[in-house]
Amino acid sequence: MADRRLTDRELNRALLARQLLLKRAALSPVTAIERLAGLQAQWSPAPYVGLWSRLATFTIADLEGALADRAVVKATLMRGTLHLVSAKDYPALSVATTRSRPERWAPAARRLADADTIHRATIKHARTARTREALADFLVTQGVTAELSRPMLWWLIASHGSLVHVPPSGTWTHRKAGDLIAADAWIRAAHEPTLDAALRLAVQRHLAAFGPATVDDISSWSSIRTPAIRVALEELGPTIRTFVDERGRRLYDLTGAPLPPADTAAPVRYLPKWDSTLLAYAAPERVRILSEAHRKTVIAKNGDVAQTILVDGMVAGTWSATVKIGEATIAVTPFGRLAKPDRAALIEEGERLATFVGGTATSHGVTIA
Repeated sequence: MADRRLTDRELNRALLARQLLLKRAALSPVTAIERLAGLQAQWSPAPYVGLWSRLATFTIADLEGALADRAVVKATLMRGTLHLVSAKDYPALSVATTRSRPERWAPAARRLADADTIHRATIKHARTARTREALADFLVTQGVTAELSRPMLWWLIASHGSLVHVPPSGTWTHRKAGDLIAADAWIRAAHEPTLDAALRLAVQRHLAAFGPATVDDISSWSSIRTPAIRVALEELGPTIRTFVDERGRRLYDLTGAPLPPADTAAPVRYLPKWDSTLLAYAAPERVRILSEAHRKTVIAKNGDVAQTILVDGMVAGTWSATVKIGEATIAVTPFGRLAKPDRAALIEEGERLATFVGGTATSHGVTIA
């Protein structure tokens, strides 16, 4: 039997359902972060806004508490970028996104004679939390030149993993580089899986959060090489089903994962910077949520991703927040003319968002250009 063909709109509704954007969910931050395959966290407020848009009840203290309790960790993972993931998922995602891609770091490796030995020594040194400066200084004692110590520190973190951030890194107001500590010194009962098991979990997490998707989509999101992804899909056996999209590309999915009807109503939503819904696919697969006509407005050449609004499930503009003493304002810049019901819904949702980001502000407003 031929694979079922899914339209872009059906894929859009599947994505919204799995990203908890059709209806806010009654989940804890930890469970939600696992369902969402992590939250990108270069900008500290982003995961908070992302969870606020997805959860029925969510406060800043909820996520900060999960970080303090070590149930959620901040680390360099997918695409060599900062993410919040559950402590339970961290070991597998770290293994999958580092050990499966050594060739990505080959140019840097040639500048570091014995990277594995230096990495082991660095992890041992980081059994207690260390500043980046202290870790860079330690690399100098291991034979790295002072000039290269800082870039090599980032390379070690991105290519070898096993270091996580210590709060207040990851908290709502924290903007500075965080201290780092060995993951197994921070996460209780951390167990490092085999590479094969780690790859299977990474593939499952992606499909549960963003599927149906192509092999290239999973690779683009994770930086895992496509041959390794194909092996993981094969090993997952009957838990995987396949479809094709409008362009005839094969899509993989988890058996039983939600596929809402194309005409399912989608409420307006505000997404934070670097929201993974816009970054989980290889071009041109993003068309299921982001029109190619607006891609360059939303995703800059330097990789910066704007805060966006969703109208009928599609990116329809950008937004920004201004918080002053006593006042918080959300400014919306739509890409085109908004229907009156959508405009009213954006104002209503935006006022709630202004209350969330505004802290002690007593005045909250929304402007739409």
